Parts: sequence; C-alpha cells; structure tokens
Amino acid sequence: MVTVSCTQCSAELQRTPCRIKRTKRHFCNTECYNEWAATHNMIEVHCAQCNAAIQRRSHLMNQSGIYFCGHLCQQTYQKGNKNPSWRGGKIEFVCEQCKKTFQDYPSNKIGHAAYFCSRTCQGAWQTETRTREQSPSWKGIQTSAECQWCHTTYIRKYRGHRFCSKECKFKWMSATYHGPTSPSWKGVSAPRPCEQCGVMFRPHSGKKGIQPRFCSRACKGIWHSKNIVAERHPNWRGGEIDYYGPNWKSQKKAARNRDGYKCRNCGTKKGQKRKALDVHHITPFREFGYIYGENDHYLQANDLTNLITLCPKCHKKAEHHKIAIQLWLL
Repeated sequence: MVTVSCTQCSAELQRTPCRIKRTKRHFCNTECYNEWAATHNMIEVHCAQCNAAIQRRSHLMNQSGIYFCGHLCQQTYQKGNKNPSWRGGKIEFVCEQCKKTFQDYPSNKIGHAAYFCSRTCQGAWQTETRTREQSPSWKGIQTSAECQWCHTTYIRKYRGHRFCSKECKFKWMSATYHGPTSPSWKGVSAPRPCEQCGVMFRPHSGKKGIQPRFCSRACKGIWHSKNIVAERHPNWRGGEIDYYGPNWKSQKKAARNRDGYKCRNCGTKKGQKRKALDVHHITPFREFGYIYGENDHYLQANDLTNLITLCPKCHKKAEHHKIAIQLWLL
C-alpha cells in the first residue's frame, strides 16, 4: 500500500500501486469529489432557448454547441424545422372515399395503398371494394353440405366439415365409436372375483397395465381398513405411547408455566378454548428408546428444551410436520 493525499482536503489515504497508475487524483469520499468537481473543469454556456447561463463540465461538451437548462426548454426549442427528425410537416392528401382534401404527416401514410380522412371512410371503402375475390382473406365460395347426424343442410365454412355443430359431432361419435369400433379399444377383459365381497366383475385396464382387484371403492376401503394396519401400514411408527416416564406430569406443568399458558404458534391462551393446552415433544419421544425399568432415557426426552406448549389444533399440525417447531428454539 502507498500513502497518497486527498486532492480536495489533503487527508492521507492508502492506495494500491495499480490504482495509483490508473488515476492522478484521489479522494477520500464522495463529498470531497463533489466539492472538487463543482469548482474544476467547469465551462459556462448559455441555454439555446432562454439564454440562461449554465455550467457544464469540459468532457460533457458536444459538437453541436446547443445546450438546454431543462427538458421544458429543450421541448420548446426542438419544434418544427429545428427538430432533427423534421420531414417538412403535414402535406395534403385526397380521401379515396369522400374525395375530400385533408392534411397529415407523410410518415403516417407512406406505404398505404389508399388514403382516408377518417376510419369511417376507410370502413365504407373496404365494404364496397374489398369483397369476395378482392378481399385478402378470401377462401372461396362456401358450399352447402348435409350434416351426417341430423341430416340438415348447412353452409360449410371449411373443407372436410361433416357436421353442422359440435353437438352433432359428439352425438355421432358416441353412437359410432363404442366397443370394438372405438380407436382406444383394447379388448374384453376376463371376469374376476372381487377380493373383498367375491362378486364377479369385469375389470377395466388400470394404469400401466395394473388390473383392479375390487369391484368398487367401498370394497377397496373395507379391505384396506382390515389388512393395511399396524406393522403392515407404510406409515407405522410403533403405535401410541401411553407412558412418558415418572417426571412427565411435572415437566408438562413446567413447560406450560414457562410458555405463559399460551400456544407458542397461534397465541391461544388457557381458558379461551374448552380443551386444555397440549405439550409437544419437538423430537419424538419414541426416538429416545426409553424402556420401562431398563433405562432413564425419559430424562432427555422430557427435558424442557425438547418441550413446547401448543393448542390441540397446532399440535396436530406439528405432528404432521406442517409447522416448523425448530425455528422457535433459536
């Protein structure tokens, strides 16, 4: 680092050698630079519109020599032939419809096939001249055809249309495309018994070729409630715990007292609802591996740092991981 002096206030500064090579002047802050720039390299010029004296820096001087003190003076000055994009102003045109003479800018009419004094004249001219073959969107003469469903005669707008409306099309498809005639027909499945009630039914093709095992949703629900339970359920975590150790009652009371007898999530206080406030284990009790009469892991599970007071509604959300309890420990 090299010691240099501020160009404005002469204060000592520390700069790297590569930074010293890039510039000859150094400033300690923005205020010093603004004070220095206000009195150096400034040239007095005059506004081209109001002739007011203004200050401009030397490196901002343009070749035209025209300057303005504000946008209002610039807009007032650059009107008519003084505007760089001036093309001579409005010229006269003759309306193709009403044959009246009107004035407009050339840029608005260049490239148009005809000129009009108003949209009304333009619309009337197009109605008279741009019809049938003369219209750029002409698609030929519309022919009459017979609807394949209701057998009524209608004007066909496009080639290949066979129906007079979407309703007739859908009715024809439902009457024609069914069973083997349907493009998505996959054959008749063999009858099989329902695994719950034993009634024979013809299963439809399921997702990815999986055949249904039940004749209805009701039978499927009854079978699941009887068979997918306890250890056979994918969400099984060991069942309900009835005993949380000998110090559970005292620790539960201490947690409620610490939290001011109110829910830490929604702020519900004791007595606002009929049910008492719950005490939730932030880390589930079963993960500590407490076994009655064999270890004392309940002491860690029931520690106050692992307990929090919640109302029954928020407690249910916490059990299903819908609220972040870990954020409250920070």
